[in-house]
Parts: sequence; structure tokens; C-alpha cells
Amino acid sequence: MRPLPAWLVDWRSWPRRLVRIWSVSLQFRTVLITVALSGVTVLLIGVLMTQSISSDLFRQRLDTVLQQSNSATGRMQEQFTSSDASDQTELEQLRTQVFDELRGSAINLSDFAFRRTPGTEARNVLQNASTADYVDSLLSADLRRAVGEGTGTQQWQSVAIPVGDQGATSPGIVVGSSIDIPSAGRYELYLVYDLGDIQQTLDFVAGTILLAFLLLVVLIGAIAWLVVRLVVAPIRVAADTSQKLAAGQLEERLPVKGRT
Repeated sequence: MRPLPAWLVDWRSWPRRLVRIWSVSLQFRTVLITVALSGVTVLLIGVLMTQSISSDLFRQRLDTVLQQSNSATGRMQEQFTSSDASDQTELEQLRTQVFDELRGSAINLSDFAFRRTPGTEARNVLQNASTADYVDSLLSADLRRAVGEGTGTQQWQSVAIPVGDQGATSPGIVVGSSIDIPSAGRYELYLVYDLGDIQQTLDFVAGTILLAFLLLVVLIGAIAWLVVRLVVAPIRVAADTSQKLAAGQLEERLPVKGRT
């Protein structure tokens, strides 16, 4: 087995060799500049495309989530308003029934939380509830304030949903709405939607775009190398011939190619 060249083993000499090749090789400079400029252009296009796709995917899912949340909140409000429940026990039973229906009807709903609006005064008080402990950590003070002060409008916030015990997270959205319960006052409903499937789609699209652009840069580099080689080769032959003529080899001639 033949040993590797010394310059290939000694990686510290690579910068010096590249500088020397840059200074003496027009072909190397042309190809490197072409690949560098193409790479920067392709990178910018890829970033813009990825951001545009990400924004479109998020906006489409957000619209769907807000529609579903508005529908779920409307049904819950209607059930509380039309119910004859008036004491604590009946209201608790009604709330449990409403929550069960919410779990079964809401699409893409991960978890939810039910909170009493601060300052609410009523003869019946429903206990706060949530389907998961982490939901409380997603409810920022600004979101709760906006929902508590809102007049029927939905408030939403992007969040990172904990996944597993390793500290991993998944992108999500929390949508908050206020609900008025007869004989119990105002409460807040927070619905948590997981957007992990969108992130997976975006990762796949970004990976595909990256691979396609890398292949494009390689192709541009290969084309540039071929074109420069075709252009530089005759110049190199002419330079060699002129040097030989200058050295006294008067019989030296340039090769003639083409048709007569």
C-alpha cells in the first residue's frame, strides 16, 4: 500500500498550499469564486424559501386552531348557559360532562386548562382544573391578563410543549377564551394544540431544499471547472509555445484545430 503524500497528511500545510494554488492558478480562482458566489446566493434563496414555507404552514394551522377553539368554546358556553344547574354539585357534574365532550370532539387538542378569572365573585366556585401539570407553566401573565380583560375575543400564544423527561419540547399554540357561567361567574379556558407534525414537515422540506441546493452548487462548480478548463487550455498552450519560441525553438508551432 502506497503511503499518502506528505502534504495530505500534514493538514497544517493546507492553507499555505491553497494560497499558493490561488496565486498561480486562474482556473482554481475562477472556480472557487463561482462556487462561493453561487453558494451564498443559493443559501439566501434557501433561507427565504424555508421562512416562507414555515410562515405559510404556521398561518394555515393557526387559522384552523382558532376556528376549532372558537367552536369548542362556543359549544361549552352554550352548554353552561342553557343548563339548569345552579348549585355547586350540579355545576361540577356539568363541568365534568363538558370536559369529556371537549376531549372527544376537539381535533389536534393536546391538553387544556380551566381557570377562574381573578376577582370573580359568585356564590358557587368551580375548582381550577387541567389535563396535565405542565399546562400551568405555559400560561404567561400577559396571556392570562389579556384573556381576563377580553370581551369574547380569543387570545393565543406560541409555546414550547414539554415532551418526555429528557427536556425535549415540541412547538405548540395556547388559545385562551373567557366563559361566563351562570351562578359561578367568569372563567378562562386554555386549549393547548401541538404543532409537532408541522415541525416534522418543515424539517423534511428544509432537508430536501438543502440537499437540492448542495447538488446545485456542486453542479455549478463542475460546469465552471469545465468551462474554465476549455478556455484556459488554449491560453496555456499558447504560453508554452511562446516560451519555447523565445528559447530559440523556432520550429515550435501552435496546433491548429478546426475545419478548412
